[in-house]
Amino acid sequence: MLVLAPWQLYPRDAAADPPRYELHWTAPTACPDADTVRARVDALLVGAPPRESPPLRATVDVEEIAQGWRLRLATSQASGARVLEGPDCGELAATAALIVAIAVDPRVLTRIDDPVAPPVPDPPAPAVVAPVPTPSPTPTVASPSAPPERTKVAVNRAAEATPTPPSSSRRVRAPVALALAQLGLDVGSLPGPSAHVGASMGLLWPRGRAVVEGDYVARRRLRSASNPDITVLAQAWSVGLRGCVVAWQRRRLSLPVCGSARGGLLHGRGGGALLPREARQPWLGVGPGVLLVAALRPRIALVFGLDALVAALRGGFRTNREDRFAQPWPLALQASAGVQLSGLTRAAGGGQPRR
Repeated sequence: MLVLAPWQLYPRDAAADPPRYELHWTAPTACPDADTVRARVDALLVGAPPRESPPLRATVDVEEIAQGWRLRLATSQASGARVLEGPDCGELAATAALIVAIAVDPRVLTRIDDPVAPPVPDPPAPAVVAPVPTPSPTPTVASPSAPPERTKVAVNRAAEATPTPPSSSRRVRAPVALALAQLGLDVGSLPGPSAHVGASMGLLWPRGRAVVEGDYVARRRLRSASNPDITVLAQAWSVGLRGCVVAWQRRRLSLPVCGSARGGLLHGRGGGALLPREARQPWLGVGPGVLLVAALRPRIALVFGLDALVAALRGGFRTNREDRFAQPWPLALQASAGVQLSGLTRAAGGGQPRR
């Protein structure tokens, strides 16, 4: 009697081959899920030989940003980190699947560029048909050109299965509008420390910003050192331009480095023993600054800033030629914190992120 072992009763499962890759996928619900991405990778790896080295480990993290979506991909291979941005999360997922498939088997590109059509059977021999007086409207014998048509359809289907990178990577991304409100401490726009508030509006790019800003330094009473009975109630206004470039970025944090130029007026009103009168003096300052932007949500962020402004032109007030006591310092420092809104409306040439 022939006895079979239990493992001989069933055919060997092809899935017993070691896995070629391990994919860890994290993305919002609006994006394709992990099973969809794995299915796309498996489709690209059809026909690939078994992987002799350990499975490729791929970790993908997708987050929503003001311009659409940002995808971070890291693999166990050297130099395997990628950062992709685009308005369509589905296109980013397709591109990530292609990158993972190429990392597992570089010959994926060869199979995509030169797809193999399914074998076409030889056309049947033409049947002998008796002559008919009138031609039939439909042919009774298969046309010999039918097999090439089937080959063409197979090639087209293979081309449709080929993922294409996001179209946004081939065009310049349109900026989005931003608005920022800040308050903080100013030292130097007026002699000594003062509170200040600021607001700015402009355009935001993934790697920079350009804004028009305004600033108000709260009024404070200044007293003459030579004559304590003489005081001036002073305050300062300024408007200017600011341009920034992102020098460092990590997930929800970014560090733009900026340059700004402002011009405004120093306003003073005499008091005490000084005859009541008002006067204004021009002020102009330029200098560097740095921002720390912490994204709370895709369109809301906290902004912390530090600016240094060198006074290219500074006025001041005096009671006589020698007593100039309400003059801005040569260098003004401002520390501020505020809230930024961005991407509520697209700038000209942009549009809502595609789904």
